[in-house]
Amino acid sequence: MIKRVVFVPQGKFTRRDYQRFGIELLRGNGFSVEIWDMTSFLYPEFATASAASNILDRSELIAFSDKKAACNRLSGLSESDFVIMLVPYMYESLWIYKALSKSSAAYAAYCANALPIFKDGVDGTAMKILHYLNTKPMALVKHLVMRLPFLFVGVKPVNLILAGGNKCLQYNYPTGRNTEILWVHSLDYDIYLQEKDKPDEKRNIAVFIDEFLPLHHEYSMFGIEPPIEAGKYYALLARFFDLVEKETGHEVVIAECPEANYEELPDYFKRRKRLKGQTANLVKQSKLVLGHYSTALSFANLFRKPVIFMTCADFYGKFEYYQIPEMAKWFGKKPVFIDSEDNIDWKFELTVSDEHYDRYRKAYIKTDDSQDLFFWQVVANKIKNWGTADGLLSRK
Repeated sequence: MIKRVVFVPQGKFTRRDYQRFGIELLRGNGFSVEIWDMTSFLYPEFATASAASNILDRSELIAFSDKKAACNRLSGLSESDFVIMLVPYMYESLWIYKALSKSSAAYAAYCANALPIFKDGVDGTAMKILHYLNTKPMALVKHLVMRLPFLFVGVKPVNLILAGGNKCLQYNYPTGRNTEILWVHSLDYDIYLQEKDKPDEKRNIAVFIDEFLPLHHEYSMFGIEPPIEAGKYYALLARFFDLVEKETGHEVVIAECPEANYEELPDYFKRRKRLKGQTANLVKQSKLVLGHYSTALSFANLFRKPVIFMTCADFYGKFEYYQIPEMAKWFGKKPVFIDSEDNIDWKFELTVSDEHYDRYRKAYIKTDDSQDLFFWQVVANKIKNWGTADGLLSRK
């Protein structure tokens, strides 16, 4: 019988994560819950640079500073524990998976918030990869190690995949013949369930789904150079928002990124309204959505709102340049270059393709057969029966 649920997050666990990952709901279902923070080992620079204001500070959060102690705790987990791995299966986290594999605890891999990923966008991809591997030998070592069979490196197969749409199983996890897929939905669908039956107040607004794009902490966390300088990016946005308001008559409102801290920055949005924690409600009330490739665009899909996907020439050769068209394709659109005001078909941009929206919903948000329950209630119902005839029997 499962008594304790242990989350292993990829980075610092925030107050928002506390809500998104259903800590109170799991407690209400009779489980004790702990969060084991390994950021000091996975991303040491980010661990020391993280802003404390948004980080969870509760007794259930255990931040490890000693790797040996972390390994001992992981390998000492019992059959009454169930682990939710939010950390991807990668070279840097291999030691976590190996330590966990020495325990008798079952574990799940979280795959529910997937996005469409471009397949072969970068020109000369193979040559660039070869150059990268030749100039950084350690990258080649990591690549080869992660291609080894997981059992060979001492990792047991994951027991349960927590899945969203039917295209979400695109990540590499150590799965075996006894691995089961639990079809749930994306976490944003939980918010949709809370919003969909509320009174429908329409407003003459266009909502920009902010991603804190050049300033997001994940750039430094993963050692990636931002695709554009912040001042230039926000100047392009402001000019394009002026154009949107002129052409459509819709006031542009900013659905602020949960990770953003604009209070400490210049007035990048030129006094436009910024609202944090209200993205779903704003999209529901809106007539148009503006964005790049955020998972929050699922709200535009669920509430059937037209989307303008925005890109710019500065993104060329960067991840964003190829990812945005891939996302737009699933909505039946092509990106608009916001550094050029030419050739924008405003009538087309204000349309919705039901065929594309239905396909995206099934692929990346929710399958037709999954339950209309909150995500972590579905998970709780599953692990309550763990080890019984109605639950999962795998104990590798």
